[in-house]
Amino acid sequence: MTTQAVAYIRVSSEGQMNSGYSMPQQENRIRDFAASNGLDVVAWFSEARSAKPNAKRPEWNKMMALCRERPDIKVALVYKDNRATRNLTDFAALDEGLGVRLIAVDDPLPNTPRGRFNQVVGIAGGRQFLEDLSEWVTLGMRGKFEAGGIVTKAPIGYRNVARGAAATGSARRSTVIVDEAKALIVQRAFERYATGDFSLFDISLLMAEEGHLNRKGKYVLPDNVRDMFQNPTYIGMTRWHGEVRPGLHPPLVSAELFDRVNKTLVERRREPGEKGSKTYLLRGLLRCDACGGSMTAETKTRGSYYHCFQTPGAPKCTVPWSRVDDLDRQMALLVEDIRLPPERAVKILGTLRARSADVERERQTRLSMIAKRLPDVADELDRLVTAYAAGKIPDRPYLAVKDELVLETARLTEERNRLNAGGEDRPAEAERAVRKATDLATRFAEAHSVADKKAVLTTFIRRIHVQGKVLVRIEYHEPYQLLLGSAAHAALGDDTVRALLGLTNAT
Repeated sequence: MTTQAVAYIRVSSEGQMNSGYSMPQQENRIRDFAASNGLDVVAWFSEARSAKPNAKRPEWNKMMALCRERPDIKVALVYKDNRATRNLTDFAALDEGLGVRLIAVDDPLPNTPRGRFNQVVGIAGGRQFLEDLSEWVTLGMRGKFEAGGIVTKAPIGYRNVARGAAATGSARRSTVIVDEAKALIVQRAFERYATGDFSLFDISLLMAEEGHLNRKGKYVLPDNVRDMFQNPTYIGMTRWHGEVRPGLHPPLVSAELFDRVNKTLVERRREPGEKGSKTYLLRGLLRCDACGGSMTAETKTRGSYYHCFQTPGAPKCTVPWSRVDDLDRQMALLVEDIRLPPERAVKILGTLRARSADVERERQTRLSMIAKRLPDVADELDRLVTAYAAGKIPDRPYLAVKDELVLETARLTEERNRLNAGGEDRPAEAERAVRKATDLATRFAEAHSVADKKAVLTTFIRRIHVQGKVLVRIEYHEPYQLLLGSAAHAALGDDTVRALLGLTNAT
């Protein structure tokens, strides 16, 4: 009777798929080994992914899922151990967790204690190789940065070119030169945005019209345009891990223009409704339910309109444009409905004041318990690792207990951080939030300019959903989601108070 097996083929990147330990080469060796050893390969899995710890490997996960469903699968075939995994966690999950033996067909080890030991040592060595390689790469990047080189991929307006002649035996390195065509696009983007007459989205579309698209052939996202404007590479600097130094490459824009652009960015960030010299009440808040995209605002000869962002080449949204006046009028009517009703505010404030002392004691008690338990968990984990290293605990119980202790540490730390957020000022902050939520409509009505009304809305609202030409649903910032959101209206006053104070969530 043949033994059921699965096969897993991996290369680190798509560039290795047909070279080195190529996928066809690995497959042929695995097929030959299976045929000569009476193994029936019931499923094949292959991917171009890293095997380092925490790497996302969907095909590896599918193989593990199949092995869980099929207890008759006893063997997993790979070309080399390092083609399957470079960390002991994945190996233990397969070998100890599922009872599936991992066999490297290029150098199969005997299924004996010595053979299994050598396999574990080899996989651990692969992990050490990755860590050493990471350290070498980091040192090399640091040296290049300190010499004034651009460590990362050259940004738009520049390009990387290889240097170093193979004939002289020198190592191939890359340097950065100006990409003349794209440099002009970058310079015009800086100059336009500095005028204050263009939004980030306008710059995105203009760059696309002038010939710069992202790797997917679409316009550069506004957030990426913002990153470009904040990149000191364009004034002749080089940046690495937050540190900035003079670079060897020529600048594309002056420091004065760079500063003007970043000043404009700061001013625009304070007011999301601003576009050029005009401010729109709901710009930056609207989301179209039909296409799922954000909506912008634009003034035409016949009036001002809100409409969806249109990606070049993508199908147009089927929803018609909505007049700015129509949606703004709907919002003005909605603020009265979405505010926290005074009678509910009175109930919440009464509960808040009555329970503040009890809740604070509860918070302090829980923090004290966490402070005592965390060192105990750390000590238990240390003792467990020491016992395992001495060979006193088998793999399976070690992994099970270790995972429990690590998860408990994560949960306690998260709870401690949540309870500490705001600290003793939390009740006062909660009371201020309740009062502001009650005064929402009044604050909006008393705001004189569109910019002031916009500031009121953005204090409370994160996103407004639009269906057709109607505002249908609002998402709020915390803590106002607790006070104004749909779930908040069904929550009891005590539940809301506890959630505001960080002890539980409102239902």
